[in-house]
Amino acid sequence: MHFEIREEATEWILNPQLHGFDVVDTISPTVYQIVIYPLNENSFVNNKNMPHYINVKRNKMGYVLPNYEMPLLHGEIGFGIETFDAENDFAARNGTYSIQLFMDGALHYQYKIDKFPFDMTRNINSHIDFAEKKKNNNLIQRCFVEPNNRFPCYKTDKVHGKISFMEDSTHYIKLVVMDVKNNESNLMFLVKGTIASPQMEIPAARKNVKDYFITTFIIRFEKKMWKLKFLRGII
Repeated sequence: MHFEIREEATEWILNPQLHGFDVVDTISPTVYQIVIYPLNENSFVNNKNMPHYINVKRNKMGYVLPNYEMPLLHGEIGFGIETFDAENDFAARNGTYSIQLFMDGALHYQYKIDKFPFDMTRNINSHIDFAEKKKNNNLIQRCFVEPNNRFPCYKTDKVHGKISFMEDSTHYIKLVVMDVKNNESNLMFLVKGTIASPQMEIPAARKNVKDYFITTFIIRFEKKMWKLKFLRGII
């Protein structure tokens, strides 16, 4: 059975736990891993121009990186997190109500699922790391907003949660994951910004490849047996 609660005036889908459905939940969300993304060809994580995946561990204070790793970052960087929620009487892994990203105490990104329009659900393919989901079935949620993602459940800084690291400096990152009952899990770690150096290299497979489309134009591909058309602004 499919069950929804919708706002009468707008047809937006409402979070049922905010509207009288009281569920027993004293369990904090579980965090499995984070991903640090270089967001352009001039960005690097640990001197590499590719996403860096880190399985996290839990201690008495919350979640931390193994061996207290301090990633080295340069350029425009985005963060992602794999996390699920649970309830006392159900074994299923549930979606996350709220995710916040702080750097040095300042909020850069917040995702909070109170309500959303049904016709924007396709934006979930931009909210998650879709390639990682297809390849390894890991559900990584981006903690930054990609261009043309119009999902209305974000609150971000003016650069949409993307953070620039352009000088030698150490920063404190904190990710806060929360459910509707205010059960909270924290992931805390340090990162070090670095100045670009000759040792930073782009993988050969990406040096001469443009693996993206400019979505402000209509793009068409045609062959003898098929046609492919990308509409402007569509993810």
